[in-house]
Amino acid sequence: MEKKGHLLLTAVRIALTGIFLYLAVRSVSFADLQRGLTGKTAFAVVGASVVYFFLQSLSATRWWLLARASSFPLAWTDAVVAFYSGMFFNLFLPGLVGGDAVRAYLAGRRADRSVATSLGIVYADRTLGLMVLILVGLWSAAAVHLQGRFLVWGPLVVGAVALLLMTVLLVLITGFLSKVVKGPWGERFGRFGSAITLFLQKPSALLAVLPIAFLYHLSLIVILQAMALPLGIREPSFAAFALIVSAATVVGALPITLHGLGLREWAVVQISPLLGFPVEAALLWALLWRLVSWLICLPGGLVYLFWAEKTVKEDLVLLIQRARRASPSPEKSIP
Repeated sequence: MEKKGHLLLTAVRIALTGIFLYLAVRSVSFADLQRGLTGKTAFAVVGASVVYFFLQSLSATRWWLLARASSFPLAWTDAVVAFYSGMFFNLFLPGLVGGDAVRAYLAGRRADRSVATSLGIVYADRTLGLMVLILVGLWSAAAVHLQGRFLVWGPLVVGAVALLLMTVLLVLITGFLSKVVKGPWGERFGRFGSAITLFLQKPSALLAVLPIAFLYHLSLIVILQAMALPLGIREPSFAAFALIVSAATVVGALPITLHGLGLREWAVVQISPLLGFPVEAALLWALLWRLVSWLICLPGGLVYLFWAEKTVKEDLVLLIQRARRASPSPEKSIP
């Protein structure tokens, strides 16, 4: 029954992905899209992918600082490698946070700490990063004088409120479950919930984490703006790009399509006319943004093979050894 429910949910998400992709492309001329695919465009995609890939080390550093502030003894190199490995698995695991689970698992094993604690810190990192992006979006909405358009500020405000409420509820619910559920699972719930807010015990950590989060998002917007130049998108300001990146990312974070595919592109098409973006060029830019997001995940597979896979193999060997020690030997089992 549970398997059928999962298959049904996946089928619904696939259908919604197709619907939103259709809504995004239905009013666009494919001939105009093809004209935008030039050698300069390909060069811009490759350049954006390379810079964007190395920019992810800023996000890994932000997460590492949060871990250190939470008394989680994770080395910076281990944090970076686990982060890139998680990016790779984001391509294949369901949902938007599948790779985050891999990242949390690898970090917990390398630091010799509870995976539940590691997962809580990863959640805190994700939440903080998204809140910073929403703040950038709200600033840009005011800068381009579109704060009165619900399509623009609505997703940002609703996203911020929903994120805060979800985090508070998650902490409260896991705290409650840690008291009523006995055994290892109760302990795991408690570790996860407390790890979400553990870094707040060291407010000085935010002085380092917040600037890194802002630098990451602003740098990403610069990269995406540069990638739009070969497509003929030159006039919109930096604030306009900041707005469309922020709003489309928040809308695409809704877990109703596969990895936000189709939903983010549809949001770009809807918002772009308000900012003076040509619709065809805006859609092509959104699709190239999606391509870059996929390309930067691929090298994480090599990182996993040369480093993270050793951690998994070590765990498997340890589990086998424990199972052998726990099972009675044939000689002892004979009466």
